[in-house]
Amino acid sequence: MSSIRLILIHFIDCHARNFNNFYFSVSQVAEAFSMSPAEFEQKFGVRKPDVKDDNLIFHCQSGRRAKKAMDRVKELGFDR
Repeated sequence: MSSIRLILIHFIDCHARNFNNFYFSVSQVAEAFSMSPAEFEQKFGVRKPDVKDDNLIFHCQSGRRAKKAMDRVKELGFDR
């Protein structure tokens, strides 16, 4: 049985947090997702999501910050 790696990025008070405890604001999403995989992992301590990943989820209470983040990463090729 293969394991599924879920990448949930939850925005609270304009900052993102995933369960591996990395933080960035909605305004920094494009910068973070533009980093090389090595830079991303060095800065946040987790593997950078790949444009082929089907399991990248942005979440916030109203959906507004999550939509902004999603729109920014779509411009970088993340479309799933």
